[in-house]
Amino acid sequence: MVFFIILILLPLLEIFTFIAVIDEIGFLSSFLLCILSAAIGVALVQKQGLDTMMRGQRELNAGTIPAKELLDGLCLFIAGAFLIIPGFLTDLIGFALLIPPLRTYIQAAMLRHMDVRVHAASAHYTASPAPRQGDVVEGTFERVDDGDETGRIDHRP
Repeated sequence: MVFFIILILLPLLEIFTFIAVIDEIGFLSSFLLCILSAAIGVALVQKQGLDTMMRGQRELNAGTIPAKELLDGLCLFIAGAFLIIPGFLTDLIGFALLIPPLRTYIQAAMLRHMDVRVHAASAHYTASPAPRQGDVVEGTFERVDDGDETGRIDHRP
């Protein structure tokens, strides 16, 4: 229900805001300001997104879960979506999500409303696994489908 209200209310607020800005600075200036804010915002999202991805990769290489980086990535994704949508209110929301302290506060609020459970898995891997000797089995095979129309295979004689 809240999503539906936002879906209806946000475009109406954007139209009213755009009309108010047009009355103040003119249509062409408003249009160019809207395009300029989207371009600057997308460039900022791209830079912060790459930085977040690199931090997440470092966390993974250190063997820890990049939870903060995942939430940062989610906030940056939402910020990018709001910055691409034309309008001054959505640009304001998008730019607000680009401010790291505000993003941290929003993430804390999100975590209070989420049930987060992490199950650690024990896995040993190397960055470039070397082939082990003696594990290679050479041969040929032929696929024989003798299943019925349900896909079940009966191996009884």
